[in-house]
Amino acid sequence: MTAIRSTSPTRRETAVIVRGRPLVIEAHPAYCRLRRKGCREAYLIHWQTVWQRAAEMEAMLQQEERRKRREDKRKLRRGGR
Repeated sequence: MTAIRSTSPTRRETAVIVRGRPLVIEAHPAYCRLRRKGCREAYLIHWQTVWQRAAEMEAMLQQEERRKRREDKRKLRRGGR
């Protein structure tokens, strides 16, 4: 695993294409910066926010799966109607 040091950010080019350019991630110890390769415009997001958003997305997926299972169970009780 690559250690993220405070002296210099770790930069990685991703396979994601945003408006025709690869997405670059600059990982700092407390946050990351997202930008399109060759562009100066960048977005900063703290790692805590990334974690919270990922947890929210996972919770929504699990909630949807539970809802579908309940609906399927109800359909089986009603005889497939």
